[in-house]
Amino acid sequence: MLKYLFPLLFKINNRPFKPYFYQLKIAEPIYYKKHKRIIITATTRAGKTLILALTSILYALKYPNSRILIIAPTYDQAKIMMNYIIQHLFDNDFLLSQIANRDLRTEVSKQKITFNNMSTIEIFSAQGEAERLMGIGGDLIIVDESALVSDEVFRTRILRMLGDNPDSILIEIGNPIHLNHFYEHWNDKNFYKIHISWQDCVREGRLTKEFVEEQKRNLTEWEFKMLYDAEFVDVGEENIFRVSWIERAKNNNFIFDKKEYICGVDVARYGKDETVITILSTDGERYKIEKIINFTKSDITTICGTLINLNKQYNFKHIVVDDVGIGAGVTDFLREQNINVYPFNAGSKPYNPQRFDNLKSETVWRLKDLFENNLIQIMENKKLILQLLAWKLKITSLGKIKIVDPDDSPDYADSLMLAIYEPKKLGIASFSIF
Repeated sequence: MLKYLFPLLFKINNRPFKPYFYQLKIAEPIYYKKHKRIIITATTRAGKTLILALTSILYALKYPNSRILIIAPTYDQAKIMMNYIIQHLFDNDFLLSQIANRDLRTEVSKQKITFNNMSTIEIFSAQGEAERLMGIGGDLIIVDESALVSDEVFRTRILRMLGDNPDSILIEIGNPIHLNHFYEHWNDKNFYKIHISWQDCVREGRLTKEFVEEQKRNLTEWEFKMLYDAEFVDVGEENIFRVSWIERAKNNNFIFDKKEYICGVDVARYGKDETVITILSTDGERYKIEKIINFTKSDITTICGTLINLNKQYNFKHIVVDDVGIGAGVTDFLREQNINVYPFNAGSKPYNPQRFDNLKSETVWRLKDLFENNLIQIMENKKLILQLLAWKLKITSLGKIKIVDPDDSPDYADSLMLAIYEPKKLGIASFSIF
């Protein structure tokens, strides 16, 4: 049985590797070719990358002439699984004797391993347009962190890799972070589903209940649900933005006949904060993120110099600056340069004081309207997405809408919010509360 093969061939801390029961749940359907399409959601720190790496070795040895492809959102992420593979090929002399290219120190060998039976294991990146994935196929294709791979690359590159062999096996694994192809496949009856939760890890001793409870205190509800319950979520009752809106905004492809550029600047106030500049293009109704620039420990001179150079390139219709604290110096400098600048004070009076507690709440609500009505296009930026989802809705005792910031400063989300601020467009936002 497979559970006896792992400790016979592999070691952890110089002791025979004994897989957890949930790791065997992952390994067995792959090794025995029980299903052609397998999708796995697993709590973080469950050891899923390790078990896939070791199973890849066993698969290569069991099935001669097989081509195993490991794909990840970036090349560095793909190398994590390959490093596990290389490390454990040295666990005993038998494994080493099965390798054709035994000099695993070279970069070429770290990208592709060839066995004596002509099986191969290769790693690829799905970053950008993933041109390297064109024209190749595999017998076993493992997509690590599949939720972070773009829908376009998955559809036009990865799925086509299955065409060469009707018996090809596709494995998708990751955290249920996005409602994209990973979510669709989880709900596809053609996929065999494996779910590993934190309770499974605690029962096996992989995690302690105390550690999980500590994480639950430190994470938002939806972060814990995704990372430790390993379940898909859209939004909690108090969240402003839905995951499905954000996914849709990432997949938009707006083309403007005529456009202007606008800019939002969230100036860092504290040591760990970042100054974030978000540049948008707009046709007056729709908005598209063109660029996000960030830097830490920046002084006013650096910020102002950067904005002057950007203005020469984009000729901004206006720039919005968080005017509290040192941001006031940035505002003053831009005015001296005859640049149209709007100072923004989050706590100041809103344009519709009957509905909103402050100006920031009103502006965030307008940003919510843009997402809800599919009028904005954003790029894949983990910090921005996490910060958008971290904003909470509160109704004050006077019945006003108030946006509550997370404990960590939402620099990227604030910068986007500032970019869409325009006084004449406030006071007309919708007031639906889902």
